[in-house]
This record gives sequence, structure tokens and C-alpha cells, in this order.
Amino acid sequence: MPHLDVYGQDQKDPKLVGLRSWIGAMQERFAGYSHLYSGVYFEPYSPAPMRTTPFEQAAFWLDSIFMLALFPITIPLILFFVMRIPRPPLRI
Repeated sequence: MPHLDVYGQDQKDPKLVGLRSWIGAMQERFAGYSHLYSGVYFEPYSPAPMRTTPFEQAAFWLDSIFMLALFPITIPLILFFVMRIPRPPLRI
């Protein structure tokens, strides 16, 4: 798929009619979603998305840090539980 320039250069490209119609259908389907970033660039046009609150930003970043901090623990834990699953011996 070619790079899509959201600033308008590829808005009229005839090769991307299907992509633009799919984006338009998704914008109509999720019209009430407050963080719809494609609405400014594609028809049917919609207002720019609302900015997130400081609480939403803090929750996102704290969750990201939490997940990265626990990543070294989760991989060995997954391997431990996978090894505990009884399996029949392999027949070659």
C-alpha cells in the first residue's frame, strides 16, 4: 500500500478510492467517538478530536511504565506455566 499523505496530496489519487470510502464508512460508524483523528482530513469531515484530560494522559503513561516494568517478569512466568502443561511424548 502506498504511503498516504494526510495533508491532501493523495486525497484525489484514483488508486485510493477504496481506502477513502472505507475511512468514510468508519467515520460515519464512529461519529460519536470524541477522539476521531481522521475526521479532519477525510470526507465526511468532522471536527478535530478533543484533547485528553491530564488524568487520561497520566493513566496512559503510568500503565505504559507499569507494563514495561513487568515485562521481564511475565516472560519467565509464561514459560514456567507452559512447561507445567502435561504433554504426551513426541512420536517420530
